[in-house]
Amino acid sequence: MKINATNSYNKIYEDKERKQKAEAKSEVESKEVKKDSLELSTEVLKYGPIKSKIKQGFYENDNVLNEISEKLLKELKL
Repeated sequence: MKINATNSYNKIYEDKERKQKAEAKSEVESKEVKKDSLELSTEVLKYGPIKSKIKQGFYENDNVLNEISEKLLKELKL
């Protein structure tokens, strides 16, 4: 029976080499600056003016509230 020791050495060496390459790659990836971004849909963007009007106190007027409620009733068909 012949035992070839070089095969096991090659496997250990290849595993060690793969591990070193993976560590080097992960270091490079961790050093890169990642940027997150937020994309708003057009539906959300249309509520921006409403939010600013709320802050200004536009909707605290009774006439405005009545007009809005009538528009909502028509839109919702209640």
